[in-house]
Amino acid sequence: MEHYRFTPIPLGVASRQTLESRYKEQYSFFLASGPDIYWGKKEYNVLSNFRIETNSVYRNRIHKIFKKKPFTYRPSTIDTPLGQDQLSYLQDLKESRFVLSPKGNGLDFYRHWEALYLGCIPILTTSLLDGFFKDLPVLIINDWKEVTEDLLDKTYDEFSKREFNYEKLDFKYWKSLILSAQEEYKATH
Repeated sequence: MEHYRFTPIPLGVASRQTLESRYKEQYSFFLASGPDIYWGKKEYNVLSNFRIETNSVYRNRIHKIFKKKPFTYRPSTIDTPLGQDQLSYLQDLKESRFVLSPKGNGLDFYRHWEALYLGCIPILTTSLLDGFFKDLPVLIINDWKEVTEDLLDKTYDEFSKREFNYEKLDFKYWKSLILSAQEEYKATH
């Protein structure tokens, strides 16, 4: 979504308080590792860890596409009533090259940003929010059927050679944009 008077900001991760208490160790891991966290050896190629019920018609179709793909890992606990616990989920993200990130109740959600913090490349379909992910390691596709092992390998190889703007993962980046816009407005009004 682009308009000279409108600049969307991303949802980001759950909350600063949550980060600093329950998940500090996981997110600190990214901050300590930096971009190198993306390109090390990973246990899983693609993580499929989403609740089908959140957007059942859409997500069930995606689940059917990937459930028998040999390059996809889906934790058995995700389909239980309680689902997978958060710490196991974060660990799986850290151990995966890619994560399926289908639309839920909105266009932007925590999964994208959690994955990026933990060195996992989100796969999502194109939307009005594509601009958020410019200069970040995100695989944006038109249709889920495009995702093949060959595409994943080529993307991973290409991304490992590119420079990304990891500052966009820090709230300070977005705060700076907001403050700059305020200053620009004050200077012209």
